[in-house]
Amino acid sequence: MIDQSIILVDEASKLVRFSENAVALRDAALEKSALIGAVKTSAMNEAAAECLREIEPIIRATEKARKAVKEPFLEACRQIDKSAAQFVEELQAEQLRLRTATGNFAQEQLEIARKAERERQAELDRLERERQTELKRIADEAAAEEQKRQEENRRLQAEAAAAKSKADRERIAKEQTELAKKRAAEDAARAEEAKRQSELAAQAVLAVGPQKEIAKADGQSVKEEWDYEVTDIWTLARMHPGFVKIEPRRAEILSVLAMGTRDIKGLKIFSKITQRFTKGQVIDI
Repeated sequence: MIDQSIILVDEASKLVRFSENAVALRDAALEKSALIGAVKTSAMNEAAAECLREIEPIIRATEKARKAVKEPFLEACRQIDKSAAQFVEELQAEQLRLRTATGNFAQEQLEIARKAERERQAELDRLERERQTELKRIADEAAAEEQKRQEENRRLQAEAAAAKSKADRERIAKEQTELAKKRAAEDAARAEEAKRQSELAAQAVLAVGPQKEIAKADGQSVKEEWDYEVTDIWTLARMHPGFVKIEPRRAEILSVLAMGTRDIKGLKIFSKITQRFTKGQVIDI
């Protein structure tokens, strides 16, 4: 058993218990302090102070014992950490070197992929512009043809209205029929051309190919993540106050208060009562 007066630790099981004397002193102090209610008189204040003089040495002794009991285990943990660190020291150096090398390679591959993607997008944009230009040409031709047909229809309608003989009316009706057939044929041809242009555009997009992938080793995962570096903390705090954390420096503030300063903008300054009791005798527990 490791005996630190108060705390007893079984070396085999590592179970912790407290000495009977320590438990008895603790219970006696608690029993005595339980008799103290609200402090209203000097006698009650003295009784409370006497209880504190008995309680505080037990607390201090327990804390001292706690640290003493823990120290061998802490030292063992420190030795374990030190040995483990020494064991992997060269491995960690190699890990850093290889991670740096593979990271640089991944960055180079990412730049290559970005350049290829920019070129791919530029080619896709060019193909789309050409497709839109061709579709506009077809639409403009259709509009021009439609205008000619409308003019021809108006001419034929005017001739039909002025026609007096049956032969003239039959000739005009035949021309109108032929004009309608021609219009239908031209519309079908333009629709077919528009379809062909769409198919050619789709084939061109497939020919451009998919987005370039980054070269990776088996099991390697490469992911681009964004990070930051602060260049001007005050500008950041002014423009984006939610991005910074401001904390008061307590020690510096208290030192200024101790010198008599009582008015500091941004602070509410107040006094509070602190108590200290003469240390009781060291209790052997």
